[in-house]
Amino acid sequence: MIDAASNLNAQFSADAWRNVSITTEAGSSISTKGNVTLNAGNDLNLRAGQTGTHLDEAPS
Repeated sequence: MIDAASNLNAQFSADAWRNVSITTEAGSSISTKGNVTLNAGNDLNLRAGQTGTHLDEAPS
């Protein structure tokens, strides 16, 4: 996952200011009909993901 963040804080006068914060994420998707092995040098994080197997599906 790659995170990119940007912040903008501007004050125009004592009672006029603006704060903007933007965060963007980019990730990956892996689909396979066979086995898959994931190796990471450090941590491997999975968020809002699904893992499992579909052994009951007939191969096509």
